[in-house]
Amino acid sequence: MEISQKKFNKLAQKSDLKKFATKSDLKDFAQQSAVNKLIADNILIKEDIENIKEEMMTKDDKSEILNAIDKFAKESSDAREERISNQGAHDRIQTDVNEVRTHVGMKVKSPIL
Repeated sequence: MEISQKKFNKLAQKSDLKKFATKSDLKDFAQQSAVNKLIADNILIKEDIENIKEEMMTKDDKSEILNAIDKFAKESSDAREERISNQGAHDRIQTDVNEVRTHVGMKVKSPIL
């Protein structure tokens, strides 16, 4: 089989092959790609950590929340004690009213148990 001069001129020469990547070039490219991926992943991880730091509760935040809860618990306890005290006073007054009603001959409407 003979090759024409035109086709022969189109065949790659040794100098032409130097333009192509070697096995070593491909390994270096693969390693550099892996390094670039690790760098990109590292940047994403750092961004995630910064976001977590921004959203994370600080000790001051925790103290502020606990102080608010303590204040609410104290106010709730005080309100309960006041309600119990008021109920006792109401019962004493109602007992006095019932005694007066009995004394004047009126029907007792709400007896205290």
